[in-house]
Amino acid sequence: MSNRIFIAANAFALYRRRADVEATARRTVARNRPGSPVRGYGRSEPRDLLVAPVGRTAHLWVCGTTPCMLRGSEALIEICKERIAEHPHELSKDGRFSWEEVECLGCCSNAPVVQIGKDTYEDLDPELFEKLLYALRQGKPVKPGSQTGRKASCPAGGATTLKEIIDKVAEKV
Repeated sequence: MSNRIFIAANAFALYRRRADVEATARRTVARNRPGSPVRGYGRSEPRDLLVAPVGRTAHLWVCGTTPCMLRGSEALIEICKERIAEHPHELSKDGRFSWEEVECLGCCSNAPVVQIGKDTYEDLDPELFEKLLYALRQGKPVKPGSQTGRKASCPAGGATTLKEIIDKVAEKV
């Protein structure tokens, strides 16, 4: 059983018993999972584990916190309203997609961000988001992560500091 499934099953069991899946419950889940409790603690957020997809193909979480808003997530929300459904949690006409605005997805330096399942799609602008939706509608695979080719959270033009160390690490990998 994968760690994520183990954590999800335990978090869901706690939720079903009306336990509050907050700090105490998450510590319990993290303590009972295989491996380091610290790794399980951060992965037992109720939003990540208890929300089932609404659309057959995908349920999109569009980040609506300040960093994403400053970088254009409002335009992504408008595209969701036009292409998927006018209101969050409503199915698209074909029943394949739904969406909602959520709080921080934790990729602030790569904003704006959309999460589908466990994957995040970062550095989106309206054009890239339209391409992402089109690929999903066509059933084509879409590579998660930065949609502009950026590595990790490096500046758009690439690393600007510690280049020698980065090169040495890259050689070892």
